[in-house]
Amino acid sequence: MNVRELVRRLVLLLPILIAACSTPEEPMTNFQPVRYDYLPPIGLNAATLEIRQQFFPSGARPDVTAQDPFPPIAALKAMAQDRLKTYGAENRAVFSILDASLTQRGEAIDGSMLVALTIMGPDNRPLGVARAQVTRHRVGTAAGLRRTLYDFTKAMMDDMNVEFEYQVRHSLKALIIEPTAPAAPVEQAPLDGRQAPPLSSATTPQAAPSPRSLQAPDSLPPPESDQSSAYPPATGYPEPPRYPASPGYQQAPGYPAVPAYPPAAAYPQAPGYPQSAYPRPPGYLQAPPGAQPIQLGPPPAVSRSATGTDPFAVPPTDPYAPR
Repeated sequence: MNVRELVRRLVLLLPILIAACSTPEEPMTNFQPVRYDYLPPIGLNAATLEIRQQFFPSGARPDVTAQDPFPPIAALKAMAQDRLKTYGAENRAVFSILDASLTQRGEAIDGSMLVALTIMGPDNRPLGVARAQVTRHRVGTAAGLRRTLYDFTKAMMDDMNVEFEYQVRHSLKALIIEPTAPAAPVEQAPLDGRQAPPLSSATTPQAAPSPRSLQAPDSLPPPESDQSSAYPPATGYPEPPRYPASPGYQQAPGYPAVPAYPPAAAYPQAPGYPQSAYPRPPGYLQAPPGAQPIQLGPPPAVSRSATGTDPFAVPPTDPYAPR
C-alpha cells in the first residue's frame, strides 16, 4: 500500500472518527419552550399589540441560532405576548425585535438581544419609545452545543426581562396602566356570635318580596326583655350583702370641737394708698378712719457721766496685763 492510498483512506475515515469522539446531542424533545406568564404583566394604554421581527439570522457560520432548541427570536416573542397587556381604547403598541443573534467562534459563544416598544397615537405618531439591550459571553460547550445554547438563551432572557421592564416603566411612565385586582367578597358576621356560613359563587339572589308580605302583621310579637346578657342568672349562689350608706362624720367624745371660722370680711382700703391686688389675711386690724401715721424721729441722745466718758463704752483690755 503506497502513501497516497493511505492518505485517501484516512481522509475518508476522518468524519467517522470525529463523530465517534464528539459528545452525543440530546433529542429535541428534552427542551421545552419557556413562558413568562408567571411574571407580573405590564399594562399599556393601547388597544392593540403588534409584534414585528426586523432581524433575521444569516444561518451561516459563525451564526449558530438555527441550532438553538429555544431560539432567541421565539423567546422574545413569548416575552412580549406574556408580559405586555393592553388596557387602552385607541393607541397602538408595536414591539420590534431588532437583534437576536448567537455566534460561536471556537469554544466562545456570544449573544446579543435588542428590542424596542413604541406606543403609536391615533394619528400614527409615536407617543413614546423604550429600548432594551442585553449581551452575554460564554466559553465552553462541555454539555453539548444544543444544551449550551438552550441554557445560554434562558440566562439572556432573565437579563432581558429585568432590563425591558425597567426601560418601559422609565421611558413610558405616562402610558402605563396598572391592572387592578377584583375586590374580595365581604362576609357578614351575625351579631349573636354565631359563625357565618361560607359564601358560594353558585348562590343565586333571592326573589324580591311581594307587596303583600311587606304589610304590617295583625299582631306584633312581644318585645324582647331588656337584659344585658342573653344567659339566665345563675341559681344556687347567695346574694351578695348590701351595705348601708355611711353616716356623717361625728365628733369623738372628750375632744374639743373644731371651731368654725366665719368667712373673712373684705379688707377696707387705707386712704391715700393704691388698691392692693392681693387679699388681706384674716385678723388684720385696720387703722380707724382719720388716724395720723406715727412719726419716727432720730434716736434720743445718750447722757454722759461727769467724767466725760461714755457709760456704754467697753473699756479696752490688755491681753498681756497681769490678772
